[in-house]
Parts: sequence; structure tokens; C-alpha cells
Amino acid sequence: MLGAYSESIGIAYQIKDDLDDFTGEGDSNDLRDLRPSLLLAIARKRATDGAERDLVDALWTKQTCYEDVATEVQRILAERGVVEKTNDLLQAYEEQAVRSLRFLHNATLKGLLRRVVGKIFPRTLIEGYCSEFEARNAPGREAGASTTG
Repeated sequence: MLGAYSESIGIAYQIKDDLDDFTGEGDSNDLRDLRPSLLLAIARKRATDGAERDLVDALWTKQTCYEDVATEVQRILAERGVVEKTNDLLQAYEEQAVRSLRFLHNATLKGLLRRVVGKIFPRTLIEGYCSEFEARNAPGREAGASTTG
């Protein structure tokens, strides 16, 4: 279970890093710096003709300069829904990380690991996956007990 959590959060983090680099929120730009990324891999898979595939391949193998083909690459990414697909994958792995905690019986550890997800991926909704999210559902509390003192 912790292995599934670790794998999912690690993959989600790498996807987020690739997206941040692409959108300019990261420290670099994988496309400009000619580093392989998930966005390029998805663009390659979704390319509809040989010219698009050749262009993505040239970037992947560093046979062309990004600045020379930036407009065309941006068109391919937009028309092929690459950013949307990457965001969908990110959300799926975020949710998978949180869902993997449902079998964890240690409420303290579960809460800590959920908070880790929330800190790394602030948009992730975690309430629906763990009944301990609300203090009134914590083990050892009487049914209907107030959460205020």
C-alpha cells in the first residue's frame, strides 16, 4: 500500500514538474532545453502525420533547436490536446495516491500522507477518499461527538 502511494505520488510529481516547466512555472523549460518530457511523448503519440512525428522526433533527439520550431510545436501541442491529456494524467495519479491510503489503518500516518499530497498538489480534493478527513470520524470518537471544546 505504501509502495502504491509512493509510486503514484512520484509519478504525479514528475508530471507536475513537466507541466510547470512547460508553462513557465518551473525552473526551466524541457522543450526549450531539449529534454525529453511527458508532453513530447504524448505529442509524438498523438501526431497525425509524418511531418508532426518527424518534428517531435527531432526535438526528442536534439536534432533541431526549439526556437526554430517553437510555433509549430505549440500548434501541435494545442491541436492534439497534449496539455489537457497531461493534466488528466496528473489528476489520475494524484487521486490514485490518495486512494491508495484507504486501507491504511493508522489514522495519524494516513492524515500525514494526505497532507503531503495536499501540499504538493493543492488542487487535489482528498476529503472523499478517507473517512478520517473529518475529526468527527476519527477512530475512538463517539458518534455525534462535537469537534469543538
